[in-house]
Amino acid sequence: MKPLDRAFVHTARQRPWQFFMADGKTPKVSFGSALVKTVYIARRLQPQIGEQPMIGLLLPPSVGGALTNYALMLTGRVAVNLNYTSSNEVIASCAQQCGIDVVITAKAFLERFPNMVIPGRTLLLEDALGQPRWSEKVIAFALAWLMPAGVLKRALGAHRVKPFAQDGAATEGKASRMDQLATVIFSSGSTGDPKGVMLTHFNVVANISQVSQVFALDASDKDSVSRDGELRQARISAVFSGLPRYPRITFGPFTRSIPEVPGATGWPVSMSTTFTETPGSG
Repeated sequence: MKPLDRAFVHTARQRPWQFFMADGKTPKVSFGSALVKTVYIARRLQPQIGEQPMIGLLLPPSVGGALTNYALMLTGRVAVNLNYTSSNEVIASCAQQCGIDVVITAKAFLERFPNMVIPGRTLLLEDALGQPRWSEKVIAFALAWLMPAGVLKRALGAHRVKPFAQDGAATEGKASRMDQLATVIFSSGSTGDPKGVMLTHFNVVANISQVSQVFALDASDKDSVSRDGELRQARISAVFSGLPRYPRITFGPFTRSIPEVPGATGWPVSMSTTFTETPGSG
């Protein structure tokens, strides 16, 4: 059993040409392409997000949102996906509980929600990822394919992150890595302040394993991801859990969209901000 970040690297290197995910603006992303793009995103974000262990995300279900989650994981951070359908008060409460001082979002996303108040410092993906240099492409490719997963995280700055209190007492080894925090999800806050649930790598992988025993997913299955953040995280992670065969991940159905982030089409990553809506939601 591997932590999610190592399972991602392992799976991508084993099946580089296999279909991985898609959304309304990006029709196909392979495992190998996703790994290289994730490393590029991680290298670009690392010097801009400081040393805090938790980073907030306000992004729609999309290929770009998924890759950003894994990029943060490779840099040793915990991505906290904030619910953009919640009120400003609920979002602020979630950020405060996690000690978040940097929130990653997109300019096109903010245009879609003009009244949203972003807690802390806002980092726009358009600014962070735009205009990749040729040398950055080569370095991202080399790190993605040649460097061991453990050394890769160190090269991406994971060792400089401030440790969590619960991780400080853990000893080195596979068990301690699985017990490290993977993500934090929150309740809706409809009956008061939202309550955070801290999920370790073992929690998520065990949940995926339970699902795989009930649903016999294979390469012919297509997994349509809703806007529910918890379901989205579980389904994305399922691809990296070591299942014998792999379902297709598609973000949709897409009934409302806004333009792509300028300058982000093609390499290194198409940061399309297409919003998903469930049938009948308007």
